Amino acid sequence: MATIFSVNGEDGATLARSSGIRLVQGDSQALVLRNQELATRNGQPGRNAPQALRGGPGGTLAVQLSESNLSQGAIRVERVEYRSAQHPPQNAEVPVGRDLNLTAIGGTGESGHNGGDGQRGQDGVDGTGATKASDATNGTNGGRGGDAGRGSSGGDGGPGGAIHIIVHENNTHLLMAVSCDVRGGQGGIPGEHGEPGAGGSGGKGGQGWKWDEIVGYTPYCTDSCIKSTDHASNSTTLARMGTNLNAAGSHLNASSRALIARTGALTVSGNNLQNMIAQTAIRYNATRQPRRGEGYCKCGGGTGSCAGCGVKPVIKWFQRQPGLDGKEGEKGTSITTPLAAGQQGEGGTVSIAVISGDGSTQAYSAPWSLELVDFEVEDENGDGVFEPGEHVFIRRIKVRNVGGMPSPTCRIPVTLANDSEWFGSVPAHQGGLAYLPTSVPAGESASTEGSIKVRIKERTRGNSKPASLATRFLAKDTLNIRADMPWLDRRMPSFDFTKEIEISYPCGLGGFEFLSTIAQGAVSRVQYKVQNLSTCPLGERGATVPVRAVEVRATFPADYGRLIGEEEEEEGVEVIRAVPCTRPKDSLSLQQQFRILSSARSHTHFPITFELYLESPNQDATSETLETILVERHTVRLQVTNTYVHTPNAKVLLITNPKTTERQSQAIQHFIRNTLRMEMDLCNAHQNGGLLRSAEDVFAEPYPITAPYREKTIIVLDDTFEFFGTGDRTVSQLFDPRWLSEISRSGTSSSFIGCDHENAFDMIVRAAVLPLPLKLEEAVKQLKKARTFSSPHELVDSIKQEKQFGSARPELSAIPLKQQKWYRFGRDKSDKQAKALATALRNHLPNERFLVTCMGQKQRVPNRNSTSATDTSDEQMRSNDGLLVVLTGLDHHRPVWSTESSVSLMAVSDDSPNRARLDDFGKYNIISALPVHERISLLWKNPYSGNFIPEAMTLSVVRDLFQQMTGLMDSAYKRLVCLDENDIEAIQAFLKVHLPYLGHILNTPEAKQAVSAPEPVLEVLRWTLAFTASMKRHRRLDGLIRVIVKHRPSTRNLNVVALSFDSAMRPSNALIQRIAQLTRTPENYFTKGQRSASQVVPRTRHCTPREWDSLVRSAREWRDRVQDDMDYAQKELGRMLVDFTPPEAAELSTGQ
Repeated sequence: MATIFSVNGEDGATLARSSGIRLVQGDSQALVLRNQELATRNGQPGRNAPQALRGGPGGTLAVQLSESNLSQGAIRVERVEYRSAQHPPQNAEVPVGRDLNLTAIGGTGESGHNGGDGQRGQDGVDGTGATKASDATNGTNGGRGGDAGRGSSGGDGGPGGAIHIIVHENNTHLLMAVSCDVRGGQGGIPGEHGEPGAGGSGGKGGQGWKWDEIVGYTPYCTDSCIKSTDHASNSTTLARMGTNLNAAGSHLNASSRALIARTGALTVSGNNLQNMIAQTAIRYNATRQPRRGEGYCKCGGGTGSCAGCGVKPVIKWFQRQPGLDGKEGEKGTSITTPLAAGQQGEGGTVSIAVISGDGSTQAYSAPWSLELVDFEVEDENGDGVFEPGEHVFIRRIKVRNVGGMPSPTCRIPVTLANDSEWFGSVPAHQGGLAYLPTSVPAGESASTEGSIKVRIKERTRGNSKPASLATRFLAKDTLNIRADMPWLDRRMPSFDFTKEIEISYPCGLGGFEFLSTIAQGAVSRVQYKVQNLSTCPLGERGATVPVRAVEVRATFPADYGRLIGEEEEEEGVEVIRAVPCTRPKDSLSLQQQFRILSSARSHTHFPITFELYLESPNQDATSETLETILVERHTVRLQVTNTYVHTPNAKVLLITNPKTTERQSQAIQHFIRNTLRMEMDLCNAHQNGGLLRSAEDVFAEPYPITAPYREKTIIVLDDTFEFFGTGDRTVSQLFDPRWLSEISRSGTSSSFIGCDHENAFDMIVRAAVLPLPLKLEEAVKQLKKARTFSSPHELVDSIKQEKQFGSARPELSAIPLKQQKWYRFGRDKSDKQAKALATALRNHLPNERFLVTCMGQKQRVPNRNSTSATDTSDEQMRSNDGLLVVLTGLDHHRPVWSTESSVSLMAVSDDSPNRARLDDFGKYNIISALPVHERISLLWKNPYSGNFIPEAMTLSVVRDLFQQMTGLMDSAYKRLVCLDENDIEAIQAFLKVHLPYLGHILNTPEAKQAVSAPEPVLEVLRWTLAFTASMKRHRRLDGLIRVIVKHRPSTRNLNVVALSFDSAMRPSNALIQRIAQLTRTPENYFTKGQRSASQVVPRTRHCTPREWDSLVRSAREWRDRVQDDMDYAQKELGRMLVDFTPPEAAELSTGQ
């Protein structure tokens, strides 16, 4: 609210009404005259609007201000003079907290007026219709519409008035509550022009007329015509003439309308009807009367008609056109001149007369106005860090006088604006108050001499998050100040400047380096840095230069090991270390050694906590007790794992990682060791520094940890983890493809569980299945003679022999390119031959995988190592013809699987790791990861109780068999299975090459004994025969398998019913359904969540030489990256592991 003294000018509309210029107006449209004869049919124009009046000028007002004698903080106002139609009060008391508004605003201009609308023009008169004797008349035009009336612009606003303020120099602070308004009046809004009248409608023309007339007669010949050959008597002739006349008359009466000419009607205008009839008769050779000529008729040798001719009338339509319609009247004229709002009136004037103590007066045109420009903030101890619990000082508060006169002479106090989340005010007597500079000249700036003391609040749960892992405390808050005018007791405006302050501590922890995985019984270290973030030294108490003490407290869980003090003999679960003096903006590297108990549980995660304490800013210098505050807490989490040791009779190698939990590890070990009753080894890829193992001979090269596990199982937990600072890795990314290729070729089955990086799995499998040794040019140079074949059939036969003898290896083979015909020179067919060879290999050996390319004559480089004449001639032959190069890869009988789902455990109420058990899906994945020959052997022996393991093994073997038989169906070679059913050896050789899993089932020692096969084996045979019976290609395979089954003693007595399949579904679909039911897992986990090497590299394919070299380059880059990762890992292990023998676990358990 405000107290108002006003001498505003009057509005233009008020002036117009009070002076009688404006009367109450009616409709502004022109009057329309009705039922009167008018001199014109045009509409009347609209009325023009009058001009708007300008607003009245603001008046003059002079007042004197002083502090009230009646109320503290009130203002007394005395009117000294005024000139205005309005009468402001003589005296007034402005209450505390209320503003004084002095106004001398010019009057608002009158609004513009609207012009009248033009009258509509009258309609035209309709014309008269046409008759046979007269034409139709036209309609008359419509009248023109009346013109639009002109509107008027808005009136200008009146000028502002004059305000004079008189005040003593000691009371200029009262001007803070005063506002003056001497604006010019607002201009009036514009009016609008009238709308022009619409034109009248034109009159309609008179209607036309149409009728028919007989314009004449034309003769026509009849039987009664007189011919020159006639010699009849006159009586006969006359009789015929009479007959003809009668006939003509009768014809005219009956058919006159039908003889009307089929032409359009003729238009008649004016009085030319008879003339038109005559002209029409002439046009049709008609006579006006029905008379006949004398003499012979033209049909009898005469020249015209005769008395015997008949006559017919000529009838024609005539019409008179309708009259034309009158035109629409024109619309009246519009007015397009723009109308504008009135101009705002000129502003008035404000003058302030300040009376000094000596009686002199100084005039100003505007009051003073102080605005906050800047201030500086300093911390209490001068270390450049604003930390909780200490004080800050707001100094050099800078204000600028943007007004027109000096600021008040009284002292204006300035304080903290309000308490915030982190800042709290300090009482005035303790330094929480400062004063603004006085009498600041207009347009100049000045700064305070004193300061405002502000307290930074302590850390609480409400204003800060709890210290957590690797979290350095940092908070932000805003400092803002306020100035309050004395006497008026109100907050000064324009003090919006603020500063954001970062609140932290002058020291912190950082640069932590540690091994994520530590072996049982190992001694390692955590390296870290204590950083001094301030501009003052920090460190041990009692130094020559007084500094604040800093301490680091490390804690270690007793179940996992001990911390080692600065003296190696000092061990415990807690170590407190004083930090040496650290220079400003510098850091100090420290380390904390620790020992892992040999009895610590493997694959468990434990924390080591580091807490940084700083001497309190409020520490009493005379006190011997050190008061500290917790600055930061940093927790590092490590994993304990066992050291890898190879067990000779281990059948399974489990490769874990830092993310493997104890429950997962225990559940897998329990299932393999206790349920499957197999020995197993564990290796943590991070703790081992990769997948290489140092040889016992220090001079020997390290070897892959997978090398000893031939014909065994390797299970990889393939989570993503950080690998020694080289980035995120999975175990599959630490594999060299050559290692995977070597163990797969030896019969080892590999399973990657929880594969986080599908591209990594695909890359390593692709490079392992097709292990390209060298670039194409270099590989061909090292090609062996024994691997050069003359034709694809010779190559296929050689590979079949190798498969039967068990000597197949990934090697390069070559076939010379066929020579081109002379008439095809210039066309390179080598690529086409390579594609044809790839198709032939895919058809003859569908379960093998080859990579086929070609090397033409231009690409061949002679082998410079060849010296003999035979070598030279052979090399020259190959150089001239070019080669088809074939790389023999891993076949589809080498199982390598990945499962995107990680190890899943059964839900149990007890969280003890010893109670962790795999769920059925996890058990099935491990069973299916066993080598096929191992599972088949267990199916024949069936050493397990219960139904789950035998059924899981059965279904997993069937699934692998289905994959081999599915590969056969990719072959389009019709004679692939054309074997003699009586040739058992040939069938066995076929199975060994194309279906080795089935051959292994039927060639085990148990199969050759006269003991009935166990039910799991029979179940495998049922599934197999069901699949072969459903094959659309190579249907003879079903009969061959039945022959070999009947040939074995263990299955010889089986009848058809014993091998019948009891499902109506397709065998492949029914198999997935059975596995899903057994494991209680959705089917899509098997169809989409698992990926095999056969899906990554499904079949033999062709590639260009450039693609061959690109694959070699990619595999080489992968191997180099793996080697770099492991080299760096070994370097870090050597740096972070402490090299001395740890004490026995029993001794450690007694330490504190």
